[in-house]
Amino acid sequence: MKFASNFTALASQRNWDKDIAVWVGSTEALRKQLPAGASAPSMEELDLLDLFNEKSLPDSDEEAAQFLHDALRRRLPSLRPSDGRRSMLIVKSVPLLIHFNLGLKEFFDWFCSDRCMVVLVLEGIPEDLRDACNVDAAVELTRTTTLSLLGFDVLLAQPNLVGARLDSFRQWKTKYAHAYRKAHRAHHDQLAQTKAEAEALTVQVRGLTRLNSVAELGPPLPATTSVAIDLAALKKQTWVCPDSVEAAVDGAKAFCQKCNWTPVTTVPSEALARLKTNVALGLNDRMQRFKDAAIHAILQQAADSHPDLKTLLEIIQAANADKLVGLLTDDLIEFLRKLLQEQNLAHVEVSLAEILDELGTVDGERIDDMVDEFAQLLRQRLKDAKAQQPPGKRVRLFLRAERPNPSASGQPQ
Repeated sequence: MKFASNFTALASQRNWDKDIAVWVGSTEALRKQLPAGASAPSMEELDLLDLFNEKSLPDSDEEAAQFLHDALRRRLPSLRPSDGRRSMLIVKSVPLLIHFNLGLKEFFDWFCSDRCMVVLVLEGIPEDLRDACNVDAAVELTRTTTLSLLGFDVLLAQPNLVGARLDSFRQWKTKYAHAYRKAHRAHHDQLAQTKAEAEALTVQVRGLTRLNSVAELGPPLPATTSVAIDLAALKKQTWVCPDSVEAAVDGAKAFCQKCNWTPVTTVPSEALARLKTNVALGLNDRMQRFKDAAIHAILQQAADSHPDLKTLLEIIQAANADKLVGLLTDDLIEFLRKLLQEQNLAHVEVSLAEILDELGTVDGERIDDMVDEFAQLLRQRLKDAKAQQPPGKRVRLFLRAERPNPSASGQPQ
């Protein structure tokens, strides 16, 4: 499909190559795309319906086809400029050519040249409605042709044509119902497949949402914060019509009344692909953080206190995200959160004997002063212990009566 700008460029050419263009839209919109000034070609209009005499229409399609063929051979040469000027012939009621199986040979033989081109105009249908009803190109052309033949004045003057026109309509309606059901069924087959793939993401999305809630692992990727909402929205879009196999369009309704499907409604395949990507990225990110050595160490220390942790360690070592999301529960997430919080706390032993040596003898009149000095010495020990730890690490002091073991100082417990 080409855009209007392409047509403007074609119309501006000095010479054509026996071109026949198809314009989908109104004649007024076509005129707006024509070049202005010296490069503008002259224009002639030909409505194929005007070639028929309303008072003496052919009795059959075969007679009508022959009549239209002969009328074109007589009329087209008279529309062609004799002075070699560039000319454009605008043809209306184009579906008649399809209905009577005439093709375009007459236009090539009797009008088109390097100075003359033909534009076939398909108009009369709003763009949004045309897209909604157009389940098959051939069926759509037959529809417009049938409508063009159902003129009230003509049928009133020649009632013998009513039966033939009704028969044409019934034939078109049968073709439309078949084409609509076929497209409706194909759409919902794709929708069912998309729904199954979305359902398969449920466990992964639930696990990723729980992992994202563990603040100790750091902030989640921005694209993964709304995966649960995105999955819920996707499930709503993948509702499969109960009449997907055979829509009820053989009556007065042109659309399925259960789902109101039209060809402008598409399967949300892009939304599914985007969700899959975000879930995979999110799980990979959280798994990578889970494999951090410090986290692994504290889980190893606590493995005997929780029955699921031994299995969890094996899964983390194998970096198997699918097994991980199946193992995670709210209780296990809460337990892991507490372990991660404890990992940020360093336990440091402080010798009470050393502090007492610094305080010296306790005098009854100096008890308050001794308490203040004791508090000051503890603060200094805490400050020294923090200086030996990484930034942001919390420190808890343990007062021991004996001298501290330097190799054990600062080890998390």
